Amino acid sequence: MRSIYSVFREVVDRYGDKTVLMYKYGPQYEAITYRDLYDSINCFSEKLHLWGVQKDDKVGILSSNRPEWVITDLATMKLGAVLVPVYETLSSSEIKYIVDDAQVKALIVEGEYLDKVRKVQIELPTLKKIIVINKENLTPSEELFTFSARKAKTLYTDSGITNELATIVYTSGTTGKPKGVMLSQKNIISNALALVDRGQVTSQDIFLSFLPLSHMYERTVGYYAPLFAGAAIAYAENINTIALNMQEIRPTIVNVVPRLLEKMYEKIWAASHTSSNMKKALFLAAVKNKNIYRELRANNKRISYVLKFKCKLLDILVCRKVRLKVGGRLRFFTSGGASLKKDISIFFDNFGIPILEGYGLTETSPVLTSNSQNDNKIGSAGKPLPNVKIKINKANSEVLAKGLGVMLGYFRNKQATDAAIDAEGWFHTGDIGSLDEEGYLTITGRLKELIITSYGQKISPDYVEEQILNSGFIDQVMVYGDGEKYLSAFIVPSKEQLKKQFLLQNPINWPKIFESDDIRQFINTEIEKNSVNLARYEKIKNFILLEEAFSVKNGLLTPTLKTKRKEVLKRFIEKTIVDK
Repeated sequence: MRSIYSVFREVVDRYGDKTVLMYKYGPQYEAITYRDLYDSINCFSEKLHLWGVQKDDKVGILSSNRPEWVITDLATMKLGAVLVPVYETLSSSEIKYIVDDAQVKALIVEGEYLDKVRKVQIELPTLKKIIVINKENLTPSEELFTFSARKAKTLYTDSGITNELATIVYTSGTTGKPKGVMLSQKNIISNALALVDRGQVTSQDIFLSFLPLSHMYERTVGYYAPLFAGAAIAYAENINTIALNMQEIRPTIVNVVPRLLEKMYEKIWAASHTSSNMKKALFLAAVKNKNIYRELRANNKRISYVLKFKCKLLDILVCRKVRLKVGGRLRFFTSGGASLKKDISIFFDNFGIPILEGYGLTETSPVLTSNSQNDNKIGSAGKPLPNVKIKINKANSEVLAKGLGVMLGYFRNKQATDAAIDAEGWFHTGDIGSLDEEGYLTITGRLKELIITSYGQKISPDYVEEQILNSGFIDQVMVYGDGEKYLSAFIVPSKEQLKKQFLLQNPINWPKIFESDDIRQFINTEIEKNSVNLARYEKIKNFILLEEAFSVKNGLLTPTLKTKRKEVLKRFIEKTIVDK
């Protein structure tokens, strides 16, 4: 097997003049070819070497998705050094922990986040050089990040050893301090090439990238896989411009997390309700007839010519307009990080926008299982990749994995490594799941997040929350009740929907509104309405309405939008005491 840099070099030989990256340095997207990127990487690799970076040194990067991220990554690997990504949403103290724990020698920082580093720089003895992207007024210890497409000297070439350490990725875990996951060249290459080899990514594809490259989901599926396939990657300006950037780039593949698809789904339905009566009727007819068509096909029943004609006409009048909203040539979304509601996946699939769900963890590089265009079982996380084995622990239903993508271990943490990988080489994911007769994996919860009531009943909070979120009046929910007699929940209501429902006028005193009996009774009815599939002990008996939404910025969500349960409980613990 080859190294990541050598695989990239082979791709340059095949696709040198083809666009690989697109980024808005100004009002328009600018294109970078594979050959220009190759030369820029070699130039920056020389600079890193001159700044003292050597084999096995740690190079950190604190930046949003942009070409400099890719240049830094591959330039670092060319030297045999190790890349340590740092989420740009982290606080100064969190940045300090990672840079210090990983013993980072050089740190590439986007100018916007430089002040966070300056606050703790004096406490980082191993950090010798800071290279800054897009910033003026630098201190003597800081260098400006510059790159060019000139041909570099070829003094420093990659070692080509495939099982040596390539990167240390700190988990953005929902509990405890982050652990440094050590991934090798072989780990990453095997994962990315498995996606390319099964035809999921081709040289004709264009990706729109906005999930953080600091997370292995986007890094492998949205960077290495397209890079190895000879595809192109465009970077969204930010999370708020995704709709605009989709229109500009017209991507063929976009990697997302379920929450973003849920928001799209809600917006599409909301738009249909505010449309004219004719448009609303057409939309509802499209949903209804597409569902009927799907049901008949699934049960191998005859589909009438009338229904076929209706669906074809409604596809032109309704579904095509939805597809145009995402650029008009999207082959599929990939979805990871959490399970997606089945009805949302069916809705998009009916409208000609397939969603391919997958499953994996940072520790597995990350993909373990995925659906494909030719084999997509909605509601599942797909089948294992060719180089992956999955089994279910009969004792507790934990998903166990083995394969080329499983990490080398946790950095400087043998105890955690031994706890995660057993003597037979099986990685213990901590997730609860099942494999069906056809080999499709379904994830149902997290072992560590199981709530055990005072009566000993074990409850998966994910499943309960999924049911409650079917209400359009509830934006976010977090269930708790470990050791208690019953379940309670923190609920973030949809302010927009409540304003419409109760005809509320600005300015609105939300804390007072949330205390009113009418609102509480209304939300309680919504909870009960969406709890019909829950067992009695899984039902929420009490809830607290929160004005503050969970977000990455306030530290209540991870960068991949998972709820940090301990942080939420800690933040609002006083409310639970008052409530009791």
